[in-house]
Amino acid sequence: MGFKFLNDISISDIAFEADSGTLEGLFKSAADALVNSMIRNYKDIKQVKTVEFTLRESNLESLFVAFLEKLIFYKDVEGLVFNGFKLVIKETDGEWVVSCKAKGEKLNAKKHELIVDVKAVTMHLLEVEKKGNGWHAQAVLDI
Repeated sequence: MGFKFLNDISISDIAFEADSGTLEGLFKSAADALVNSMIRNYKDIKQVKTVEFTLRESNLESLFVAFLEKLIFYKDVEGLVFNGFKLVIKETDGEWVVSCKAKGEKLNAKKHELIVDVKAVTMHLLEVEKKGNGWHAQAVLDI
């Protein structure tokens, strides 16, 4: 379980792949990759602020992108970054739904070593799929 950055996918963006035994673990690993791409010491983010949100999409790939985009939204609009995630993902009535409780803190340039500013998740080379007994994803982040 976890993620790794892919250096040979894109020159001006950041690509990563994530794997997990569960769909919730896959989304968590992708969130970790997103935050880790922006903040070098992301494990030092204190879990003092909690936000909860639920997203619905017609397919799993759209849900994956919407989830990561929501985390980017919180960074851009409210200045929040997260490193703790509790997720429930299910398929209901033809829709995919993720309920998330994210824990983190306000972005602080004096405390958090900033690497890049992720602007969006692209659809380029996007993969979210069941593989064997687990899940795999690949994504490219626009910086």
